[in-house]
Amino acid sequence: AFALLPDPAASKLPLADAAAVLAGPAGAVVISIAAVFSCAGSMSATMLVAPRLFYALGASGDLPRPLGAVHEKRNTPFVAIAFLGTVAWLLAVTGTFEYLISLFVIIRVVTYGTVSAALIRLRLRDGPAPVTVPGGNVIAVAALLCVVAVTLTTSWLAVWHVAIALAVGLAVRAVTRFVSARRVSVRRNSS
Repeated sequence: AFALLPDPAASKLPLADAAAVLAGPAGAVVISIAAVFSCAGSMSATMLVAPRLFYALGASGDLPRPLGAVHEKRNTPFVAIAFLGTVAWLLAVTGTFEYLISLFVIIRVVTYGTVSAALIRLRLRDGPAPVTVPGGNVIAVAALLCVVAVTLTTSWLAVWHVAIALAVGLAVRAVTRFVSARRVSVRRNSS
């Protein structure tokens, strides 16, 4: 888009306009359809994976236990799905598309960054993985640098809101673990 359009920021449909320059009106239609399928695939994957992250954190005791509940018949994390669906709906009706994209990008790259950091930490703690990738630590550090670069190019308001959400999440985790440890302590003392 940057190479084909004189001012991509002024275009309402930069991908379609770039495709139209490159391949005519048919190219614009094809790229628009491809963009719709790409977005639908990404959203489907997010809605499939994200609730399972909350489910795993609920089941492990890092977030409130109800998030780890599984439906009796369907064997799905229905509470985590409902929670994330509600949060997504609230964000959709209260934010602009550009703001939501900024949030989505930051959250996704922070997730990638934590996985990269975990890889480095686990290799230091446990040694090489059973199946090693040559230069794994270098790749993980490069990924962390990319996370920083992408974060620096997004809206600072969105970064601030993600930081607040992360702080709230960490506080919920701390309270959940404290309450859980206290319950275990009370049970031990009463028996």
